[in-house]
Amino acid sequence: MGGTNAGHYVQHVDEYDPALNVWSVKPTNLPGFSYGEVESIGSSIYILGGTTTTESYSSKVYEYNPVENSITQKADMGTGRILTSSTVNNGKIMVIGGADSANGGISIGVVEQYNPVTNKWSNEPALQTARRSSTAQTVDNRSFVFGGVGVSTSYTLDSVEVFTNSPTDPVQPQPSGDRAILTITLTNGVEKEYDLSMTEVTAFLDWYDLHSTGSSYSKFAINKQNKNKGPFTKRTEYVIHNKILIFEINEYKLTS
Repeated sequence: MGGTNAGHYVQHVDEYDPALNVWSVKPTNLPGFSYGEVESIGSSIYILGGTTTTESYSSKVYEYNPVENSITQKADMGTGRILTSSTVNNGKIMVIGGADSANGGISIGVVEQYNPVTNKWSNEPALQTARRSSTAQTVDNRSFVFGGVGVSTSYTLDSVEVFTNSPTDPVQPQPSGDRAILTITLTNGVEKEYDLSMTEVTAFLDWYDLHSTGSSYSKFAINKQNKNKGPFTKRTEYVIHNKILIFEINEYKLTS
């Protein structure tokens, strides 16, 4: 995705099928870019910044849907830049450092975080050492930034910085109410709400934790017995694990 070939921007997507070990070309209206970042959340792929046909230091963000083979422009970054690093932490994309036009193309320490659910950017604590061409990875809700180039092209960094400011997923308390409203936000931004017994809530939490370790099925069945069944004897909705961005449980007690 992206880059240049023989001096021209590549504006299609190459898709690799690991099962068949073959590549295919998917024509798109992908804007030409290079030196940007690409991250995936759920079934969406995000393209961030870089150099484009019209901007040397782009702040543009695009969402690519591989199922529909479509491109949607999203909210711009606050700082247009190239040679950044990026990583996904708690369903949000952190864009770290890079180089921008305001500083004449030298390294910067600006860190921004994108929330795909709200389509908004927020500023995060800056890097202690400005850097471009670094590498970033997230492990256990901590984002690590490795190496890169400092403010001088001869200033190669071997330092590592860690971001711990990103919120961690809350620890689920033991159920104490009679029933609960389970609200699930999917990776495409759709919000689903279910009125469940505490037994069903516990089953959902057990399934979610087990699948995270690879020990359970990819989908969870929810019986929508409290909804209008119409002509049906039973209505069941299936929740897919890798489509869940976040979920919230609000317990309540039944009144007599």
